[in-house]
Amino acid sequence: MMRAETRIRRWSLAAGFVLTALSVTAAAEAPPQNQCELAGMLCAKDGPCEGRCAEVCAQAGKMLTAVRADLAQRMKAQFGEVCPCTSGQCSADGCSGCEFLKSMVFAPLLREKVASRTTAAPITFTHVVRGGDGKLTVAPCTFKSGGTCAPCERELADAAWQKGNELLFAPIAAFVQAVHERVVAEVKSDGSFSCPCLKGECRPGDCPTCRDVKATVFEPMLKQRVQERLGNLQKDFTHTVRIDGGTTRTIPCTFLRGGPCPYCAEEFASAVRTKLTEVATARR
Repeated sequence: MMRAETRIRRWSLAAGFVLTALSVTAAAEAPPQNQCELAGMLCAKDGPCEGRCAEVCAQAGKMLTAVRADLAQRMKAQFGEVCPCTSGQCSADGCSGCEFLKSMVFAPLLREKVASRTTAAPITFTHVVRGGDGKLTVAPCTFKSGGTCAPCERELADAAWQKGNELLFAPIAAFVQAVHERVVAEVKSDGSFSCPCLKGECRPGDCPTCRDVKATVFEPMLKQRVQERLGNLQKDFTHTVRIDGGTTRTIPCTFLRGGPCPYCAEEFASAVRTKLTEVATARR
């Protein structure tokens, strides 16, 4: 069994790959003209902002840009790649990954932060920050004055990173692991095929068989399933399963809606197992 930190890294890479794929497969269109950058996240206007609304949205937009840049650096440092949807680099209008992150991650955090800063109450906001000498000091929050506020941006970046992992990366990670465990269990039970990749012992790209299976079976299936779920957040997906006695039953699908869906995992594991057998047979 792989060590926990190795599994987490592999899961997160899979999540980043899926979001990247979503962003580049959506149909790219030019963004709406004269529309507020924060439309759908903070601003409810269809057209351009005016007056105080424009000032607040412009200030929040600066903060969002800084947060996305921070998240891009974290993804690059930890996973070796940057998600266009998370970093705001995706140019595809209607992208499922962008819509999910906008509505479920960025919008709630921005609304909470901006609402607290734009209150009419005479409140002076401050931050406790650690200086280069390691000492803690109190610094004023500069959001209301129109300047950039590094502590606010760090707070939002931390919160967005945690929320994104909780809502998307961690569920995908758990599902990838569930599929991996099923495939390994099946392979061990019949002893028909052995590969260091299945044991978590190989380096990425070392095994041509696993590389083939990943590119032609697992990744396309995972991209399609994630895109389908993110593009229909309000829809309840189900599975029709056969139970004892031959009768069928409708079971809720929990893919990205809770724990790893055992029926999705079994479907993926079966497809991977079939491909492994085909490749092994062809090479004998």
